[in-house]
Amino acid sequence: MNMDQNQKAMLQEGVTRVMTEDEYETAWRLETHCYPAEEAASLEALQYRLQHAPQLSMGYFIADTLIGLVCGVQSDKPTVTTDSLNKHIPNGETLCIQSVCVDKGHRKKGIAAGLLRSYIEYIKQLTPRPKRICLCAHDYLIPFYTKAGFKVTGINKQFQWGNAEWYGFELTLDE
Repeated sequence: MNMDQNQKAMLQEGVTRVMTEDEYETAWRLETHCYPAEEAASLEALQYRLQHAPQLSMGYFIADTLIGLVCGVQSDKPTVTTDSLNKHIPNGETLCIQSVCVDKGHRKKGIAAGLLRSYIEYIKQLTPRPKRICLCAHDYLIPFYTKAGFKVTGINKQFQWGNAEWYGFELTLDE
């Protein structure tokens, strides 16, 4: 089965939808299972995101269980910075994706790729919409994000999180 067939099967099996403000604890539990402790967002950070920018958080659910998550906030900066994780600027020109995660038991099934594709298409429909989507990730994720249409912008020195080196990615949205 190729990736497109996996993604179609994924979409038939579960439901992709915008998350609600009261789902921050569920999002946090998934985040803490997907990321090392020093990289996972805090409960307060996820509560902030879903409280101030719920329209920028999308989940993938199977039988009402959150399996995957993409969430972010908008910023007035042209890229992700450490500060942009903690502040949402409504109508900011940059959407900073802060988390893309899938439950470990559901990985390698095309869920992350399908969820990210659905998220990007959803963001393109927002009015007003951001000019770009940016994120930071580890080097081993470069193939995943470039396949999704992002361009690598290099090591992001404006972003410090945990002990790792982070690469910047940008997807310019068509006018």
